[in-house]
Amino acid sequence: MGPLKLHCTLALLEEWYASGVLVTDYDCVGLADGNYPLPSDCNSYIACVDQSKAYKLSCGSSNAGSVLHYVPDSGPDPETSKCATPEEANCVPIVDIPLNTTTPAPPTAPPPSECQPNQCKQAGDCDSYWVCSEGTWKPQQCGSNLFWNPNVPNGFGGSCDYFGNLNQAQQDIYIHNPECIPPCEWWQNEGEKCTGVFHFREPFKANHPLDAEARESTLSCPTGGPGLEPLIWNQVTLTCSHKSTVAGC
Repeated sequence: MGPLKLHCTLALLEEWYASGVLVTDYDCVGLADGNYPLPSDCNSYIACVDQSKAYKLSCGSSNAGSVLHYVPDSGPDPETSKCATPEEANCVPIVDIPLNTTTPAPPTAPPPSECQPNQCKQAGDCDSYWVCSEGTWKPQQCGSNLFWNPNVPNGFGGSCDYFGNLNQAQQDIYIHNPECIPPCEWWQNEGEKCTGVFHFREPFKANHPLDAEARESTLSCPTGGPGLEPLIWNQVTLTCSHKSTVAGC
């Protein structure tokens, strides 16, 4: 089978990367829009967008059912990026790299507007905010499970509020910002590869706490029955599988 090229044009870029999963453990700062290898997973690759967002996409399988690998030196130009057989791709994964599962720290930079000595105003983002008082921006933190709502008509810039009270546009901004609300995902920690142990973070909902760890759980693959081998977690296909199907096990 010939290589599978990952064609796209700039006009179709958004539709192309929208099929991926937004991840927070890959740094796209300074990288041109396009495809890049994912060191921990040869079957996947990263689409960097706007030098800030990283989307994980899968090479999938060939028509014959064999797993395809991303060719590391074929990008970043989407016109030359391709997936191919493991022999042709020559990708060697760096295994046991856990995904970032901690809640990112809130932003610490003050708002871009000036704070004059005679002003009393506030501005915020996600679960933090700043108070302009005596000519200085002072950082503050919203309470547990509260978000900054810039649309509260109090005359000085907004207020910490319950997620359910935010309008839909503001909810979407926070939900689609992984620096604010880590997205749902599956992963294994270091030392758990080739076992049935894996972790899952549920999608965020209005009644969930902001802390990502509160949405995370540790799960196990089915053990089977008499005469059946226990299943192990496959981080490539994101499901439980036979040990023989997981590379390196």
